[in-house]
Amino acid sequence: MSLRPKLLFSFALSVALSTVSTYALAKNDVVLPASVTHSHEFMESLTIAAEDGVVDAQIQLARKYDESFKDVENAFKWYAIAAEQGNSQAQAELGVLYSSGKLGEKNHAQAFQWFLKSAQAGNSLGMDLLATFYWKGMGTPRNYTESYAWFSAAVATNSSNEYARNALDELEKKLGPVHIIEAQKSANEIFNAIKNK
Repeated sequence: MSLRPKLLFSFALSVALSTVSTYALAKNDVVLPASVTHSHEFMESLTIAAEDGVVDAQIQLARKYDESFKDVENAFKWYAIAAEQGNSQAQAELGVLYSSGKLGEKNHAQAFQWFLKSAQAGNSLGMDLLATFYWKGMGTPRNYTESYAWFSAAVATNSSNEYARNALDELEKKLGPVHIIEAQKSANEIFNAIKNK
């Protein structure tokens, strides 16, 4: 990766926050005032970094287009570029775009495929959404056992995941003990596969 995108990105942001790292900003770990993030210089620098292949800048740019500017076409473009590079957060966000209908008609099958990629990479959001799709039969046949397995894996990777914990409680009411044991075994395999990547 060239030094050019990092320097340009840092330069535009240094006007507002000279002590915050570009990485933290691109990762959305720092909240900047709208006057900074909506500035022409910020968007231009973010775009240059994204075009030069900085994945965190691509995701940040996609979020800006989606959430701030309501420009779904450009949001899709940048999420897709980052997702194709294997970024699990972008894969989950791309799935959200497909499932929401923001791209036109809802495409649950396509969303499911992106959630699966994201989840297999260990992304907590991807796991939650994949498990939900299995639970509801969206984009795939309904499968409570797979749903339970993915929610269990989500809790194993993020113990504070209340959504997944609550879903597990609900799924236990639908599954018998044999299916729960099967799902727990599958969850262990999923967790180990993610851990060993």
